[in-house]
Amino acid sequence: MKKFIVMMIFAFIATFSINFCSANKDYYDNNSDYRLMWAHQGYYSYLYLPSIDVQEYNPPYYQIAYD
Repeated sequence: MKKFIVMMIFAFIATFSINFCSANKDYYDNNSDYRLMWAHQGYYSYLYLPSIDVQEYNPPYYQIAYD
């Protein structure tokens, strides 16, 4: 039962955040700090680029941190 409640809370939060992003789509499209990662039927997911920190870029070895 606890697992079900946690999943329902997570689903609610995920749905709310995606709807929030789709409501402000013009802001994210016009801001160079955000990249569109996923779009489906009017829902959009953006990546905030300054939150990605590349610690090592030595192909084929990469080390990336995410805040």
